[in-house]
Amino acid sequence: MHEKVGHYGHPTGKSNELLLGKEIDLRIFFKEWAHGFAVIENFYLDCRRSFQFFDEFGNALHKIIIRENSDLFAYENIIEKYQSIDQEPKIRFQAPKSHIRNLTNSDFDIGIDLTGFQRGWLGMTDTHQFFDLIKQYKLSRIDALRFAPDGYAQRVPVNFTRELLRKASFKHIPIMVFVANRGVIQIHTGPISKVVMMDPWLNILDQNFNLHLREDNVYDSWIVRKPTDDGIVTSLELFDSEGQAIVMFFGERKPGSPELDSWRRIIEEQLTKEELCTQ
Repeated sequence: MHEKVGHYGHPTGKSNELLLGKEIDLRIFFKEWAHGFAVIENFYLDCRRSFQFFDEFGNALHKIIIRENSDLFAYENIIEKYQSIDQEPKIRFQAPKSHIRNLTNSDFDIGIDLTGFQRGWLGMTDTHQFFDLIKQYKLSRIDALRFAPDGYAQRVPVNFTRELLRKASFKHIPIMVFVANRGVIQIHTGPISKVVMMDPWLNILDQNFNLHLREDNVYDSWIVRKPTDDGIVTSLELFDSEGQAIVMFFGERKPGSPELDSWRRIIEEQLTKEELCTQ
């Protein structure tokens, strides 16, 4: 769960699918949105108001929680303007599609042009080209990491994430945290302060940003390096047992700027520490 506190800026893009604010930073895929609700529920000594959106299978995509200093008149006006005539309690959901297999360490398909794929990886000039590359070679993201050129993808243990976040917090290194589902990518950019482990939950508990990550649901963790015109960009990427990305961590960076040396340094320090522990 990736939770941000802030104001929504003005949407941009052909379908208003981009919100590029410092506080609320989203990439929205509206074709996956099917159901929306205004929800008012009892919550401690008050009531909690929210807007909640779901896909056609009933999976939550995005929730907007009204805060104590929010404009309640605006909330009520949105309800009045957009409420559906149909308020029947029954809703039809589609049956979930089962299209992803469970992973095993032996799940390798050698029927790809490995040389061409690795050449394409090394020829990237922007991290966004990675999606087109794996689409071209019909690879999942996690399979692409397994076939990466030497030195560009490295599997790490689950506890790598907590140690890396603690170092980033202690050294005040600004990071980027990407969490996605079918309908939204939500991004945090900036430093983190409070990293707390409450088994099995790894948490970032800051004033305007919270991350709640279940370590026991992390099947695979990778350090990934992608070439760009601005130099190598390094990420920590976590996946579940079906090969779905759970969360991705980067050092704070804007296009046209190189990766933070401090971010790369703490990754290399942690990799060295893990290697020493396994010797």
